[in-house]
Amino acid sequence: MNKFLLTVLVALSVITPIVIGDTLRLKDGTKLEGRVIPQGENYWIKLADGSSKTVAVSDVTQWIRGDGAAAAPAGAAAAPSTRPVVSFTVTKTKANQVDLPAAAVALWQTFIDGNSASPDLPTAKTELATWQKRVDENAERINGKWVGGDERKAMIDKANAMFKEADHMMVANQTLQAMAKLEEAIKTYPNHFQANFWLGFLNLKAEKYDKAQTNLENAIRIEPDSAEAMSNLAIVFNFKKQYEKSVQSALKAATIKDSPEMVQNLVNAIGYTPEEMRKNNVKFRPAMEASTLLSSKYRITRPGNWVFVGLTPAAPKSPPIVDKEGKRWIAMGNGTGFIVSADGLILTNKHVAEEGDMLLVRLSDGTQKRAERVVIDDEQDLALIRIKSDKPLPFLQLAAHDEPGPGAECTALGFPLGNIMRLTLQVTPGSVSSVIDADTSNIVVTCKVNPGNSGGPLVDKYGNVVGIVTQKTLSNTAVESYGKAISAGRIRDFMKKQAAKAKADLKNGEDGTASLNTEAIYKKVSPAAVCIMIMKSGDRPDSQKP
Repeated sequence: MNKFLLTVLVALSVITPIVIGDTLRLKDGTKLEGRVIPQGENYWIKLADGSSKTVAVSDVTQWIRGDGAAAAPAGAAAAPSTRPVVSFTVTKTKANQVDLPAAAVALWQTFIDGNSASPDLPTAKTELATWQKRVDENAERINGKWVGGDERKAMIDKANAMFKEADHMMVANQTLQAMAKLEEAIKTYPNHFQANFWLGFLNLKAEKYDKAQTNLENAIRIEPDSAEAMSNLAIVFNFKKQYEKSVQSALKAATIKDSPEMVQNLVNAIGYTPEEMRKNNVKFRPAMEASTLLSSKYRITRPGNWVFVGLTPAAPKSPPIVDKEGKRWIAMGNGTGFIVSADGLILTNKHVAEEGDMLLVRLSDGTQKRAERVVIDDEQDLALIRIKSDKPLPFLQLAAHDEPGPGAECTALGFPLGNIMRLTLQVTPGSVSSVIDADTSNIVVTCKVNPGNSGGPLVDKYGNVVGIVTQKTLSNTAVESYGKAISAGRIRDFMKKQAAKAKADLKNGEDGTASLNTEAIYKKVSPAAVCIMIMKSGDRPDSQKP
C-alpha cells in the first residue's frame, strides 16, 4: 500500500446561479449568446458549448442582458448589472448548502455589497464573519457538522495514525485487520482519501462489490481527478453488469492519466460489454475511439485480465480558488510572463494567454491577480495581458540590440514543471547557441527550459531582455534539447504594432559597466517575473446541471 498522503479537497457542489441568456451583437453581424462579463475594454463571454471568447467593446454594437435589462450602448464601457440582488433568505439557504466555506463567504459578500440599506445587513455581516472564520480554520463538513481548526487537525491526525497502522498490517499480510483499521479511520475522518481508496481496493479484491463501489465513489468525491479510483470503479461496474457505467468510468480514468493499466481496463470494459449493447449505444463511440488510439500506443491488442490499480505518489495539487461569485476555479497548467510596464502590462506567449477560461497571475510577493487579455497576436507566439495594481510594479526593459550574438551569455527565468517544482521561479544560465532568422523562434540557447517556462524572460548579462522563451527542441536519450526564444527586436516590433492597445512605451535598458553573475541577475529580474496560472471553471451553475 502506498504511504504517500494526499491533501484532501472537497468539491464545491452548490454555487451562485448565473444568467446565461445574454446576447452580444457584433459589428460584423455575428450574434454571440452566453454569459457575458465586462472586463475593462473587453467583454468575456462563456458560450453555450462551454467554450469562451473575449471580444473588444469597440467591436460590439449591442449587449442584451438575459434578464431583460436595457442593452449597453454600442462601443460603450460595460455598465454594472442591474439584476435584482438575491434576498437574505435565499442567500442563507444557498450558503447553508455549500461544500466549501469560501463559497458561502462569496454569497454573503455579494448580498452585503448589494443591500447596503437592508434591515438584514447586521445579521448578514454576522453570517459573513462566521463563514470567514470557517475559511480561516480550513473547516470541512463532516457528518453534517462544520469542523475546523484544532478539532479538525486532531481528527485528521488520528485518522492518519490509523491509516499508517493499516499500512503496516498490509505489509505484514494482516489484510483483515488492515480492513478493520481502515474502516475505523473512515469513521474518525470520513474525508480521508487514501483510507476510502484502499478500503475500496481491498473490497474489490474480496469481491465485495457494493462496499467497493461505496468506498471508491467516496474517494472520487474527495479527489475527483483520481484516475486510479475511476479505473477500479470501472471493474466494479462491469462485475455488477452495469456496462455503460463501466465504460464511462474507464474512459474518464484513461483521459485523466493514460497508462498501460488504465488502457487495459478501458479495453476490457468495452470488450466485456455485450456485443449488441456496444453496437447500438452511441454513448460507447467516444470510448471506442479512445480505446483504438490508446491501445495502439501501448500495443494492447485484446481484452485481458483486469488490473486492480493502486496509488502512485503524485505532486500536491493547488487548492481550488473561489471567486466573489462563489464560482470555483482550478488550475489546469501554468506558464510564465514578465511585467513590461509599471501599471501591470505583462508579456507572455500566445499559447499561454489563449488557454483556459481565466488567467491568474502570481506576483513575486505571492499576491494573485486576475488578468485581462489585451492582445493575442495572430503572427507570432506573443501576447499581452494586464493586471490592476494600486502601486507601481517592477518591470523589465529590452536590450538595445535586436539580437544577441552566438556565444553570448544569457539566463532564462520561469516556472517550469509547476506541479513538481511547486511553482517556484527557476533560473538557468547558458549561452546563445545560434540565431536563425528564418525560424519563428529565432534564438537557440543552451539554457535548460521545460513546460512552464513558456513566456518567461531570456536576459543578457546585464539583466535586459534579449528574448522571450517559447519552447524546447524535441529530445530523446541520444539528443540533448535546446531552448528557443523570440528575439528582443521582434518583441519591439510587436509592441510598436500594438501600441494603441498596449498603451505602453517600452524603453531600452542600458548595458552595465560590468556583467552580473547569475545570483545578481536573479535578484534584478525575479521581481518582474510572474507565474501565469491557466484556470478552468471547476463547476457548472446549478441551472445547467443535468
